[in-house]
Amino acid sequence: MPISRPKLLAITLTAVPLVAACSPRPKVWQRSGSAPAVSDEQHFAASMQGRLQAAQALRHQHEFEQAAEMAERVLHSQEQAYGQDDPRLIPALNELIASSCAGAKCPSLGPFYRHLLRIREKTLGPDHPDVATTLALLGEVEQMHGRYADAEQLYERALAIRRRAFGEQSVLAAATLEQLGRCYLLDRKYPQAADSLQRAIVIQERSPVQGSKMLASLRQEYAAAVHHK
Repeated sequence: MPISRPKLLAITLTAVPLVAACSPRPKVWQRSGSAPAVSDEQHFAASMQGRLQAAQALRHQHEFEQAAEMAERVLHSQEQAYGQDDPRLIPALNELIASSCAGAKCPSLGPFYRHLLRIREKTLGPDHPDVATTLALLGEVEQMHGRYADAEQLYERALAIRRRAFGEQSVLAAATLEQLGRCYLLDRKYPQAADSLQRAIVIQERSPVQGSKMLASLRQEYAAAVHHK
């Protein structure tokens, strides 16, 4: 999600009230030559963006640990500059999560997903689709740790948001039902698993973008739930 950057406050030189004229101006760096002045805040934001781009390049080169470390350093710097709940932290959190997951460290990311969830809820509201995405991802982390009840609550909340946003028969609702059904299977809640997986199958069968492998997997899991049911 693009985050608007702070813009340098324009200061005119004509007909300025005395109070405004006496107000302190923001600190600037002036590069050599005729380049325009850059505020401290703009310089910091550009520096952080450059480091995140470098982290992304490292991830694309499969240097996952180095990429995650760089993204985490950016995150800490931004927390000190902006505070814990500023939406400008989202790109650094996303890059840290992406690099860590690519390096098979997803189970350790619960605190970062919760941090991202808190920012998105505060910035976007509790019913935004991006909040649902973060809830579902956090549910996967809780599921990895065997905390099935916590994961189920997160999936159920994500499902409710996606149904309101995209409709009962949306592909995203089906994907969340699938996650929920698999979690119920692991939690040995077979009737709930069968119900969730069956609803996911019905939606996927009607979808023009459904894949045969996905449906085959869903049907196998549904059969296992029914067998134990």
